[in-house]
Amino acid sequence: MSGPVTGFVPTRFLLLSDTHNFDVEDPVLKDHPLNHPLPTTDFVLHCGDLTHCGGASSDRKAIKLLASIDAELKLVIAGNHDLDLDKAFWDTHLDEGDDPEDHGEAMAAMEGNLAQDAGVTYLDE
Repeated sequence: MSGPVTGFVPTRFLLLSDTHNFDVEDPVLKDHPLNHPLPTTDFVLHCGDLTHCGGASSDRKAIKLLASIDAELKLVIAGNHDLDLDKAFWDTHLDEGDDPEDHGEAMAAMEGNLAQDAGVTYLDE
């Protein structure tokens, strides 16, 4: 039989979802809780719906929001509104005016320099 657990390390989690294009630079949102300093945390998980329906500029806004959070580990999974991050969906549901390259731009935002500098890791299934 094992003994009591020792060496306990407190770990703080911050779970976010449905931030839908939240813009940390929008003066209208200056009083929103996400625009106030959040406590330092060890682990952030954004559970999806970073955007309304995708778009590289919206993806970059999401990365800027995550960059503003002081955390050792920041993980992101796409939600049902983050359409341009879903290649299979994007390839089969393009509407007139949609750019086939948007998926690549979205992935570049989620996995490129901006995300790396923000400490964000995008999880793809």
